[in-house]
Amino acid sequence: MLACLKGRPCDEHAGKEPHETCGSSLAYAYFVSFIFFCSFL
Repeated sequence: MLACLKGRPCDEHAGKEPHETCGSSLAYAYFVSFIFFCSFL
């Protein structure tokens, strides 16, 4: 999950410039909602 946070370096195979960063600030909300959803299955 921490690799998906905003400001993390991109994977070398992502096709982005070396100085660009990847990730999203919605990573926490996405993974928390995923955990809650899976707990009900």
